[in-house]
Amino acid sequence: MGKLMSLIYFYIVSVIGLVLLIIGLYNAISYGVNTSQYDEYPLKYVGNENCDYMGSMDVSATSVPVKNDTIIVDKNIQKQQKKDCELRVKRERKQTQVDDLKNTIYFTLIGALLLAIHLPIALRKSSEEKK
Repeated sequence: MGKLMSLIYFYIVSVIGLVLLIIGLYNAISYGVNTSQYDEYPLKYVGNENCDYMGSMDVSATSVPVKNDTIIVDKNIQKQQKKDCELRVKRERKQTQVDDLKNTIYFTLIGALLLAIHLPIALRKSSEEKK
């Protein structure tokens, strides 16, 4: 019974390693497509990259009444907000690219290690069971 349990363990861990390896290869293909086919690395969530609404007013200063107060919208502030938004999007793109590469390496290496260690042992124990 103990040999059967260890055999089941080695096969289950081998299957987990194979699944992790497949996920890592999928991430590698996705990373390759994203870096080679797009001008800029795509973000995970669509819509976060649009900074065009910032600084869309053409006047140098506009008064916007809000209840009893008035908010002054300055063109320089709008330009700075748009620049900050574009910088944030650029940082998000780089972070997404680094995260995707990191996940590709982690999943592929861990899956390959688990599979390389456990599958030969499982096959050897399986052949010993037949004898």
